[in-house]
Amino acid sequence: MPLGFEAAWLSLAPQDDEPARFLDALTAAIAQVDPAITAEAVLLGDSAPDVEGIERLIVLLVRGIAAHGRQLMLVLDDLHLVGDARIHAALQWLLDYAPSNLHLAMVSRTPLPLSLARLRAQSQLLELNLQDLRFTPAEAEQLLRLQLGDAVDARSARRWHHLTDGWVAGLQLVAMQARRGARRRPPEAIDGAEGPPLRDGRAFSRFFEREVFARLDEQDMRMLVAMALCERFCGALCAALVDRPQQADTAASRLAYMGSENLLVDGLQEREPQGGAA
Repeated sequence: MPLGFEAAWLSLAPQDDEPARFLDALTAAIAQVDPAITAEAVLLGDSAPDVEGIERLIVLLVRGIAAHGRQLMLVLDDLHLVGDARIHAALQWLLDYAPSNLHLAMVSRTPLPLSLARLRAQSQLLELNLQDLRFTPAEAEQLLRLQLGDAVDARSARRWHHLTDGWVAGLQLVAMQARRGARRRPPEAIDGAEGPPLRDGRAFSRFFEREVFARLDEQDMRMLVAMALCERFCGALCAALVDRPQQADTAASRLAYMGSENLLVDGLQEREPQGGAA
């Protein structure tokens, strides 16, 4: 325990959006730290727990964590993949009943329907949003220098930060392509390049297919294609672009959904209140 605490990590998948499966996975993740923590909880053995059964299991897990004594960090990753109200209730109870030695890290691409006001008021909550996760120019330069060494100067790092909007995935691709290019040209050619050596469109394609397109239906995809050339858009315009002007309200609701799911990409420093770029 070199960091002074123990850690349990649960990465969720779409098939975990079912209470019994979620609770089994949660219990198993905590048991990896110490099976004694979950000894009481596993005795319930309810394959299809009702709401009261879910609360009882959470109480038993909390009791086990408290009795464990040592500091425990529980990381719940990809929580945006679960939407069952009973799972959200379980998470709320986990927050409400958490003993002082339990620290929760909840990772989600969308806001979670949880009550956090009490934790905020008590300064027990740290929230990191999109702006916090975006690299600053200094952080981008540091990352690129770690990846490329002296092959990148401050001017190139600033340019690549601007072109990737500070997102680490883009910066990593820049570094990867720069390393490939460095095998075919001298290091000073990287610094003097007019643009980033980012040529692997397939990498971006795979990313969007997996993380964005897979979460949209055919009508959403058609609307995205139609509005791709628009600098600003709204529900009425999108409905008109797909030849369904009478469905402006439906288009507006789909836009709201895409926004809440972080499926619309725009520059964080240049974001307009009512528009964006698909």
